[in-house]
Amino acid sequence: MNQELKNEVALRIPRMGNNEFLIGYSRSETKSVNEIAEFIEDHRKPFSDGRVASIGAAAMASAEVWQKIAEESDAAAKRELLKDSSELAELNKLERAAAEAKRLADAKQDELTRAWNEYNSLPEKAKAISLKLAQFDNTLRELEPEVLEKGYKDTFRSMLNGALVDGFALVFAAETIVTSGLRRAVINEEKAKLEHELYEVKARSKTLAKKLGMKANL
Repeated sequence: MNQELKNEVALRIPRMGNNEFLIGYSRSETKSVNEIAEFIEDHRKPFSDGRVASIGAAAMASAEVWQKIAEESDAAAKRELLKDSSELAELNKLERAAAEAKRLADAKQDELTRAWNEYNSLPEKAKAISLKLAQFDNTLRELEPEVLEKGYKDTFRSMLNGALVDGFALVFAAETIVTSGLRRAVINEEKAKLEHELYEVKARSKTLAKKLGMKANL
């Protein structure tokens, strides 16, 4: 390699890398400083676009930016010089395989993280459903005909015996007796939905536990 020629080109190209010079030299017909420098400048354009500001004839950028441009351009020049190398082809193949393996590993990690978070959220979800079911059961007991009729009779008897009774409460009690069958039907429908939801939550817990290698938490 003509070191003197390389030194002259380096005066034109900030932080010129060895591979940049080699590719410029190999592509140059005249092997002149100008031709080699012009080739390297063109080679750098994809890496300098948007990073370097031009003021008049000067290209302005910080030392860090020029260093980054030089490194990326030099790496690209090396790939170009070695593109027919079987070793480089094997390296590229291994790098692609490694990148794909990392992508799959990251995807699996995300999947397991989501499964773990869902698994831990299920007990609280099941508890909320169970509490709602308990509330429905209490309401159903209160809507039993015997319970409603006894309440109405006791209130009405108190009124007959001279006690001060809220007339609206007595009317509401009578209305509840009349509509109790419909109310129980609606509550039982909602109960069935919740019971199915609870069944699915427990089944999901078992599925996630198996996936995570743990015992079901419900």
